[in-house]
Amino acid sequence: MKKSALLLGVALAMAAGPAMAQTYRHELSIFGNWTRLKQSGETIGVSILNVDYGYYFTPQLVGTLGVSRFSTDGMGSTDAMLGGKYYFGVGRRGSYLWYVDGGIGSTKTAGDRGQRWELGGGLAYMITESTSFNIGIDWYGIKTTPGTLGTIIGMGFTTRF
Repeated sequence: MKKSALLLGVALAMAAGPAMAQTYRHELSIFGNWTRLKQSGETIGVSILNVDYGYYFTPQLVGTLGVSRFSTDGMGSTDAMLGGKYYFGVGRRGSYLWYVDGGIGSTKTAGDRGQRWELGGGLAYMITESTSFNIGIDWYGIKTTPGTLGTIIGMGFTTRF
C-alpha cells in the first residue's frame, strides 16, 4: 500500500511539472565570480560568492534580495543588496533567455561601511523547465574610503520554484 501511494505521488508530481512551469513564484541563484578591481591605481583580482533570492511579480519581473561575500588577500567584505531582474521572455527547457538586473545596498568591510550599486545583465540557458545555467556581467560601485568601481563576470545556476 505504501509503495502504491509513493508511486502515485511520484506520477502526480511528474505530471504536474509541466503545468507548474509557468507558475513559479520564487527563484534562488548561486553565482561564483572573478572580478578585476582598479583601486588607487592598483589592479586586484577578487573572488566573489553571491546568493540571491527572487520573488516573481510577473512571469518576467523578479524582485531580488541578495548577499555577496568578496574576498582577496588581506581584504574582505559582505554586501546586502535589494534589486530587480527582468527576463526578456519566459524560459522553456533548452531555450536561451536574456535578462537585465540591478540593485542597491550596503557593504561592510573590516572597518568601514558604505553603499553599493550594481547594474548588468546576462544570458540564462534553461537546462530544465525550472533550472538555468547563467552567465552575466555587472558593473558596480562601492562608496567607501577609498571608493571602488568594478566589473563582475559571473557564472552560476538559478532554480525556480
